[in-house]
Amino acid sequence: MKTSLMITSEQIVDVIKAAVEPIDTIFKVLQENNGKRIDKRLIEKLRAATGDNSIRRRSEYGMTSICWNTISNGLICAYDVKNVYVDSAWIKEQNTWAFSARDERNRRRHNNLGNIEAIDNLVKATNALKEAKKAYRTALDGFEDYHRLNDLCIGID
Repeated sequence: MKTSLMITSEQIVDVIKAAVEPIDTIFKVLQENNGKRIDKRLIEKLRAATGDNSIRRRSEYGMTSICWNTISNGLICAYDVKNVYVDSAWIKEQNTWAFSARDERNRRRHNNLGNIEAIDNLVKATNALKEAKKAYRTALDGFEDYHRLNDLCIGID
């Protein structure tokens, strides 16, 4: 999305607030379905909630997981493959790779929302960068070897 408009603090806040990760939505649906079977209906609910049709149940090697996109191992849901039910607390405990890092990112996002000075600094820096890129492109105009010059200066992007 290219735009020449200046960035505002409201836009920065909106981006931070919109940083919902698929795991957030998946886990919310699992919590809402705690105690229910992990079956086709649950997978359909997960797909509908996330808009991600790659979500699937994977049962092999004596365990059941919920996988999506390129996450081939996914969330371990049980060390069983038959009659598997959602236990959201157990799932969160067993999948620290997904939740501890996510919880830390969400904590940082929340802290960022409260830091008006940092948001204002980011707005100023982003707008200055946009203006500098515009000036850089203008300066390159007319040079025969602008591709080579751009490669030489690629570190400024």
